[in-house]
Amino acid sequence: MYVPLNGHSFRYSYIRQVISLNRLRKAEASMKGYHVDNGYMGYVAGHYYLFASEADYLEYLE
Repeated sequence: MYVPLNGHSFRYSYIRQVISLNRLRKAEASMKGYHVDNGYMGYVAGHYYLFASEADYLEYLE
């Protein structure tokens, strides 16, 4: 028996968190870029692109 958590079982919530963490690790492993005055230059498919922030770049990679 699982304890309900916001309408979902604890197990379901835990599995979603593990999947999110795995995606984050994969994206961080493939991250390549550097900070500039206007934001973050992120490497995508052989080219550098300007993102508003490193967080935006990470979100794009997901």
